[in-house]
Amino acid sequence: MKKAAAGLVAGLFLVFLPLLTGGAAASSHSPGCTPCPGKDENALFFRRIAGGSYSGVVERRFSFVTSPEGWERAWREANGAVMPQPSLPAVDFQKESVALVFQGRKRSGGYGVEVTSVLEREGFILVVVGEREPLPGAVVTAAISSPWDAVAFPAAGKPVFFVPSK
Repeated sequence: MKKAAAGLVAGLFLVFLPLLTGGAAASSHSPGCTPCPGKDENALFFRRIAGGSYSGVVERRFSFVTSPEGWERAWREANGAVMPQPSLPAVDFQKESVALVFQGRKRSGGYGVEVTSVLEREGFILVVVGEREPLPGAVVTAAISSPWDAVAFPAAGKPVFFVPSK
């Protein structure tokens, strides 16, 4: 009986965590990518600066930001469903650019999107995007969600393209 009660409490905590944190629930996102031996030697370090399950963006969209003004606009839009709005994370646009990925509005929880790597190629940058959805029959929150992720990476002055992870 104690195990069942503990499981119920843990489950309820996970269900209500986004509500308690204003949509900024703890996530399974990695803190960033560092080139590793045996991996793509052109992988750029990136840092995760924000993300969550409840953005203000309803359509699936990928964005690239290179200015403080663009970052402020993107931040307001990304957090359109969160009140009060969280503080704008600092980004030095002399050194960094920001990639934002929005999965769009979903009818339940269990969905997610994240930047999995940033790769520098000759003449362009690839931002690799991973998406997930709940398995059939999975227990998920009944709340409408709109998952998103934002990362900063070294500014390279090259065109940026978004591609799905394999």
